[in-house]
Amino acid sequence: MKKIVLILTVLFSGISLYGQSDAILTQQWLSRINCNPAATGNTNDLNIFLLHRTQWSGFDDDAPQTSMLNATNYFEKINSGVGVSLSYDKEGQLNTNLNAKIAYAYHLKLGNQTLLSLGLGVNLQDRAIDWNKVKMVHPELEVVGKESKTGIDFDFGLEFNVSRFTLGASWNRIGKSSINGLNNFKNGQQLYTYARYRITACEGVDIAPTVSYVYANHMDVWEAGLTAFLLDKFWAGAAYRHDVALAFMAGFEFNMFRVGYAYDHYIKAASDLGGTHEIMLSVKIPHKR
Repeated sequence: MKKIVLILTVLFSGISLYGQSDAILTQQWLSRINCNPAATGNTNDLNIFLLHRTQWSGFDDDAPQTSMLNATNYFEKINSGVGVSLSYDKEGQLNTNLNAKIAYAYHLKLGNQTLLSLGLGVNLQDRAIDWNKVKMVHPELEVVGKESKTGIDFDFGLEFNVSRFTLGASWNRIGKSSINGLNNFKNGQQLYTYARYRITACEGVDIAPTVSYVYANHMDVWEAGLTAFLLDKFWAGAAYRHDVALAFMAGFEFNMFRVGYAYDHYIKAASDLGGTHEIMLSVKIPHKR
């Protein structure tokens, strides 16, 4: 099994080095700062968001993994949100990617329930490949050791909120670093758009249809889903990621805390990779009045 994972990693290393794109998360709606800086400070509280995602569940410790920490705060005096996002990707046995983002969003109030946010994010990324691990399969090969590179790029986004409707778009990974390092390394620019509308179905029950579209590295990924909320305390939903996966999610809110779990079941060409598990914990700390 380890040999299969390593072969897959080596095959895709050249592709990911040339056009790295950010992870697509199933519970992205709960904290969007990492994909759209305009969502920074979209509530009046200090929000801390933790997430861990393990892909290819049948491949044990060799599976790709993503860990993320987001923290956002809103400052009413300057109509602005400020936040940080830290993420660590382990892409099989060879590749690791550490990204630190600082995000700022200006909130322009257009009416009593209408808000337009303009956001800018600055990313500092460190990416490494440990070619020594190829020896696990072919010990006779000569390898170049471990390579790494650090670079800076930028994100820009818009988000429009009116009553219970949200529409957002961002252009991520703008610019290329000229720092020497990994051969052929550059971040793939990414376009991300999404929309959600929350509807009251009956007393105590809301439903929220969502759609999203990602364009990255000449690839299109679109998703449609539906989430139900009970008493604003519990939620459950499902989504279809075109030609990739069926996603299922559930969670609950208790006082300041939210806990969520999601499972992606791969379909079609990716069905042999197993599933993806995603766990989430967030804390909402109200401002002192």
